[in-house]
Amino acid sequence: MAKSCLFVVLLLVAGCYAAQGTLSTEEDSCSTLLQVKKETPTPALIAVASLEAATQADRITLQQILAKFMGVPPFALQQLHLQNQTKVTLAEKVEGLAELVEDLSSDQRVLAEARKVAKDAKDDEKKGGDATLQADDRLVVDLANSVEGELTPEAAAKAGVELTADDFAQLANSTDGHGHLVSLETFANGSFQGDMMPASPEQLQSFIELSAKWSFGDQNGGMSFGAGEPWAGGVVKYCFASDVKEPAKKAALAAMEQYKKAVPCIQWKDVGYKSKQLCNESPAAFIQSLDSGCWSYVGMLKWQPSQLVNLQSPGCDQVGTVIHELGHTLGMGHEQSRPDRDAYVDVHMDKVKPGMEINFDITPKGDVSRPYDILSVMHYGLKFFGMNDAETITIKPQGYILYTNDSSQYSKFTIGDRIGLSQFDADQVVDLYKSEVSTCYDRKLTTEVACVDRTPNGAPWTDQYSQGCAAYKSFEIKGTITDCALYASGHYCCACKGGWRLQTWAEADPNQVPNPAIVVITATTTTTTTTTTSLATDSPNCADSVTYRDAYFGAACVQWAGYQCKGYPFSPELEAGCPVTCGMCAAGSGNCKDTGGKLWNLACANLKNYGLCTPSWGPIWSWVQKNCMFSCDVCSQ
Repeated sequence: MAKSCLFVVLLLVAGCYAAQGTLSTEEDSCSTLLQVKKETPTPALIAVASLEAATQADRITLQQILAKFMGVPPFALQQLHLQNQTKVTLAEKVEGLAELVEDLSSDQRVLAEARKVAKDAKDDEKKGGDATLQADDRLVVDLANSVEGELTPEAAAKAGVELTADDFAQLANSTDGHGHLVSLETFANGSFQGDMMPASPEQLQSFIELSAKWSFGDQNGGMSFGAGEPWAGGVVKYCFASDVKEPAKKAALAAMEQYKKAVPCIQWKDVGYKSKQLCNESPAAFIQSLDSGCWSYVGMLKWQPSQLVNLQSPGCDQVGTVIHELGHTLGMGHEQSRPDRDAYVDVHMDKVKPGMEINFDITPKGDVSRPYDILSVMHYGLKFFGMNDAETITIKPQGYILYTNDSSQYSKFTIGDRIGLSQFDADQVVDLYKSEVSTCYDRKLTTEVACVDRTPNGAPWTDQYSQGCAAYKSFEIKGTITDCALYASGHYCCACKGGWRLQTWAEADPNQVPNPAIVVITATTTTTTTTTTSLATDSPNCADSVTYRDAYFGAACVQWAGYQCKGYPFSPELEAGCPVTCGMCAAGSGNCKDTGGKLWNLACANLKNYGLCTPSWGPIWSWVQKNCMFSCDVCSQ
């Protein structure tokens, strides 16, 4: 019977894939199945979830199963998804951004702005076009800046809120003389590739010849990690123009903070304003906000008393845009100039404005020591230098592989990210600066430290039967469903691998990670207030590492919650790296402490994180009262 049900479900799913692209109504049951946003676990949906969980466990996908049973090869499905992508619209992204702000902020003014922007985004979705949001341009940029540094580019893309250079151009409605949208990063006269300002004819020639001029990269014919010279000693001196606009200044300082978090060996030193386009010390970056676009000189120019960084405001005062421009200031080039780029993206030269073709040249000795990163903050947008708003760059299947093997997810990932630095951006900065700072290193970008449940309309999520995140996690624990991530809870709930996965730049050495580490931040009321759930420990040394990954599965500590840590060749390392999850910590003291026991292989701290420390859980509460007195605050009740 179970096999028959599973086969019927498989045919249902296969039929949905076959029909995809021809059905568009919101009520379409196929789209519900394919998106796996399910509500109460009915037997048929449990069968789908079980099928998907089983395929994931074997590291195969539903597409591969369909290829086997239905004769559809994976490459054909990839091409189908490439041809029928429905990209996330600007209005949808902004609506998601407003939701993120509402879930994270406690500032009433900011919350009011978020609600207004969310309403306007919905209006634009109904009407079509972006007129209302374009009128809200300043508000949207302020909201984006208010949550800068909260999401990784990957997490933002998966959540549908990846804002790009093209999105900001669309918001600002910046156009050329023919009324076509143009990014202000492609705006500057005399620049190379739109925003890389050469300091001299010689440097322009070196850009054009696409060779590394300085000793750090190419003196022996080797690979170059950048397009400019790193700053001496890793110290970037700068100052602001006396008339710099405040939004541009705030965005610049916020961008510098992101670089400090990611690459602490680089110092940013404000040496003060001296006079027109001069700082008190030299060389130094002189940051101004003239109406000439977003651009920067590249690397340190030791022969010039100051070098300009221009951040037009409004237009270039988004933190992500400034991170891109300061990347050039540090000496970084563009990602799509890599010599291997044609394996990952297609450049459509027939759609490039005449005379702009040189901006798509490649650097034969560019950095290929790390994967090609479509989410690099240093990548062009889709429409850079395009005629009549045409897309000049599109992503090949190979380009997505760093982030997903599922071609149905391609539409979530877009080049031109202006959310912030990716891990590979930070890695490249380090390689560029090791010649100046031998001990230079970068922290590791992780989303395993903190998470916030998504709260639709400001209230904790529940299905139509008032079952929330804790209920769905309990269904999984009891075996009613195989994985709560496959239901709507997988979108809203941290415990089900959903929610807002917040970014942290963590030290590579687990011993340097602040202790205890935050695991889950859960909304507790219908307002925007949140409470932080931390790991309970009996000493400063008893906390899960935020950077540990086991040697076989590559899984983080939070992914081991609810599973047995013993019996593997790597179990000693696993228990040392994840002592709380593995039940190695006897939290508390005296008569108020945890016994170290586990329920369904969940340690007490994990039970608390999943909301199971309440009397409403009946028999579970009886066990908790005896075994988790400290973690579940039994002593204070």
